[in-house]
Amino acid sequence: LPKAEIPDTVQAAFLPGCAAPVSEARPVSWPDLSALLGRVEAGAKEGPAWMPASIEPGPRAGERVRTISALVLDVEAEAEREPDGSKRVIGPEPPPLEELAAELALIGWRAILHTSHSHTPEHPRYRAVFALSRPLDKGEVRPLGLHVASLLGIADAVDTGCLEPARLYYLPRAPRERLDAFEHRTIEGRPIDVDALLREATRARDALQAAQRRKAPPRSGSVIEAFNAAHDVGEVIEAHGYIPKGRNRWLFPGSTSRMPGVRLLPESDPPRIYSSHAGDPLNDGRAHDAFDVFRILGNEGDTTDAVREAARMLGMDTRPEPPQAAPEPHQDTNERRRLLVPVSEIRARLRPPQYLIRHYLETETFAQLFGEPGAGKSFMALDWGMSVATGKDWHGHTVRPGPVVIVAGEGHAGMARRVTAWELHHGIQAEYLHVSRRAVPMLEGESMAELIAELDALPTPPVLIEVDTLARAFAGREENSTTDMGLFVNACDTLRQRYGCTVLVIHHPGHGDKGRGRGASNLKGALDAEYGLHRAPGDPKGPAVFSCFKLKDGEPPPPLMFRLESVPLPLVDDEGHPVTSAVPVLVEGESEPKRARMTGSQRYAVETLLQATLEGAAALEAWREAFYRGHPGDTSEAKKKAFQRARNDLLRAGAVRVEDDVYTLTPDACAWGDLVGIVTAYHLTKGDRDNRDKSGTCPGLSRDNRDTPL
Repeated sequence: LPKAEIPDTVQAAFLPGCAAPVSEARPVSWPDLSALLGRVEAGAKEGPAWMPASIEPGPRAGERVRTISALVLDVEAEAEREPDGSKRVIGPEPPPLEELAAELALIGWRAILHTSHSHTPEHPRYRAVFALSRPLDKGEVRPLGLHVASLLGIADAVDTGCLEPARLYYLPRAPRERLDAFEHRTIEGRPIDVDALLREATRARDALQAAQRRKAPPRSGSVIEAFNAAHDVGEVIEAHGYIPKGRNRWLFPGSTSRMPGVRLLPESDPPRIYSSHAGDPLNDGRAHDAFDVFRILGNEGDTTDAVREAARMLGMDTRPEPPQAAPEPHQDTNERRRLLVPVSEIRARLRPPQYLIRHYLETETFAQLFGEPGAGKSFMALDWGMSVATGKDWHGHTVRPGPVVIVAGEGHAGMARRVTAWELHHGIQAEYLHVSRRAVPMLEGESMAELIAELDALPTPPVLIEVDTLARAFAGREENSTTDMGLFVNACDTLRQRYGCTVLVIHHPGHGDKGRGRGASNLKGALDAEYGLHRAPGDPKGPAVFSCFKLKDGEPPPPLMFRLESVPLPLVDDEGHPVTSAVPVLVEGESEPKRARMTGSQRYAVETLLQATLEGAAALEAWREAFYRGHPGDTSEAKKKAFQRARNDLLRAGAVRVEDDVYTLTPDACAWGDLVGIVTAYHLTKGDRDNRDKSGTCPGLSRDNRDTPL
């Protein structure tokens, strides 16, 4: 807008408190509004408030609001309220206020930012007030707010309740002890072009709806569905030069605006992106999934060529039967045909365990590492692989060196950075590591034949094969199907038996039970070892607990605590900023994780688990019954959700371990510093003082800090 047309006032209303009516309504200049929102007072959250609305003095009601003169976004991580009234973070944290201010300055939008009452440096909470080219009708607030949040990459960290026309906003207040943490920024620029952004929001919404209507019913063996299952849409566009800019946003390489105009559409299935970049071939008014992007950018829009090439990449251009377990090489034919062997031969094969990684991973076994997105499971798997490939001890545990193969189904764009970061951090290069350039659908015979052919051609057979991730290796098959999971286990056994190696599968945790891998249970039954990586609840940037959930023929090793340490690389991006990656670093001692403390609902879950414990452990059903019995939830569904959340919290914190739906407390390995005290107090109140051993520990706590059952 020409400067003369930029609105310099906001029609505002003021209230003495939340329950009070509007006491005053008047225009406020933008500089005066910035000054008002830059003054913080010590006190409780509730107090004087304002509204960017045209409304007469009287009741604060939506029907009395005529227009809205500024867009306000409450930026904070999604949280849920605990039974004790406290809040628990369950969503991703937003970027710090300073980072959003820098981005708004780059875009050139006029805005005021200030922190809110619950803000801390560790958990940013703030409000963003945007100048508008014209006042909004009540029905325009929500679509514009959601679109602006999507453009800024904070759609998953905005309280959508702030998009109600009659919403009030407290003037800045903070607890007295946190007054120094208050932040305030004023960004000069132009107001948001309301009409242009609303048109763009409508086009993006219509494109997504059209794509959902076009979605064909599931087809067995569909190349397009398999491609979308095996490829991340963000990785596909990055492979064609698009530049990632924060969360779920990308910059078209030919853009001159420097504003990321390609973004992931929320709630799209499969994930789809939408581009508003001028000159971008993806800016055709449609929402695009991974295959669409591959078709447009990689095959000049030709669907036939794209399907043919995708089928070749996925190994779906021919459809042989799933592979049968291959014989071990150089094995005598008659020996191979024998099914039964006498016990004398079994005794002759007696030998001590042979470890790839001492106490954690044996040779010639089938293992799994699972963890939630962001926990660092791919970094941990690479840490194992690089240690074996180089022969370097894994955090004090000796390894047996040998060739390693990573069947990478995702993260190809960052693999070179991760490998280089590991080598720089440890001061050694890996010469015996091979990484696949694409996913391998392991339930398809042609793809397995191609993988085996390349493995056979290696100078030395691998001692470790990592499959990252199971979902990518499934290529659209059903993880909950015992038939499909059985085929996958057979494919892994094929590799393990043919090369005498260990196969490690990287997987996601279950949707309801975070203490095991997702999908059919016959996978866990086939595993020799299973490990999980979980961050402590409410601490998404803190250390992660690395725990053993199953070790078929040995004592589970004690849990370890890791954090990801940033490693600068000898690179800069297109804007001259340093490029970094990360490596897992062992957290020495217990000081860092012990700072965390349990919430009220987590303490209640521990107490009911103790009540349900018999002979050192508690069955899932007994624990659930004890939890439901005393929980204040009004409905069975509320109690069910509370139990699932609390159980997953305990698993993520390393407070329990589970095997076959039987739970055992592991207090000395837990991220919560107060768990040992709670367990001790429970036994003392039950009159168990006489059962304490000479070291002063209570029943259920071992002398060597192992996870001895209660």
